[in-house]
Amino acid sequence: MKVVLLRHGECLGNVDESAYTRIPDHALALTAHGEAQATAAGPGIKELVGDARLGVYVSPYRRTLHTLALLGLDHLGAGPEAERRLRADYAERTRP
Repeated sequence: MKVVLLRHGECLGNVDESAYTRIPDHALALTAHGEAQATAAGPGIKELVGDARLGVYVSPYRRTLHTLALLGLDHLGAGPEAERRLRADYAERTRP
């Protein structure tokens, strides 16, 4: 079994911290550069997993769902499982 971890592409909050004051964290979009990063990561992941079926877990944030869509892995598995515990705010609230 392989486990592949991938962070979302660059989003507006990564290049403009003031975006967090105008847009809810979960709604921040990818930048054009982030879209290119996600698209470029797809072939590498396909090479890693081959034709194996994937189990995909993703946070419900807009930027992560968009990153996943741009990877082009739809044919390798069932739809993604949205996992709220993958959100950064959840991890920060539950740290010991």
